[in-house]
Amino acid sequence: MVRTAYKTIPLLTILGIVGCSTHAPEPLDAAADFHDVSIYLRGDMNGWQALREYRLQRVSPHLYSVAGRLRHTYGTYKFKFADAEWTCGYNYGAADGGHAQLQAGNKVAVTPCNTYGELAFTPSSDGVYHFYLDLRGASPQVFVQPH
Repeated sequence: MVRTAYKTIPLLTILGIVGCSTHAPEPLDAAADFHDVSIYLRGDMNGWQALREYRLQRVSPHLYSVAGRLRHTYGTYKFKFADAEWTCGYNYGAADGGHAQLQAGNKVAVTPCNTYGELAFTPSSDGVYHFYLDLRGASPQVFVQPH
C-alpha cells in the first residue's frame, strides 16, 4: 500500500497503470499490412485452398513469405496470394489483369483486387521454393526464390 496525503492506494494498482503504458513488440507473423486478415499462397500446389501451412509470414516490415515444395515434372504452377474469401483488397494477382510468368528472383507487379490475373512459376528442379509478397515499394510485387 502507498499512503498519500489524501488516501491509501494499493501498490498493485499503481504498477498496473504503469504496466499498461508499455507496448509489446509486434510478433513476426503479425499481418499489420493486411489489417489482421490472413493471406495465403493459393494455387496448383495446394488445390487453390487457403491452408494454414501456406499462410504468409512476415519476414521483415512489409515483406511476407511462405515456402512450398514443388516438383519440376509437374511443370508450371499457377498461383495467387489471397485471403480465405478471395476478397478485393486481399486478392493479389498479375497487375495487368492477365497472366504473369515469373522467373526465379525476378519481381512481378501485382494488384490487391484482381479476380482473374494469375501468376505462374515453373521450377527448374524438385525442391522447396519461397514465395514472397513484397509491399515495400510504391506498388506490391511478387517473387519466387529456391530454398
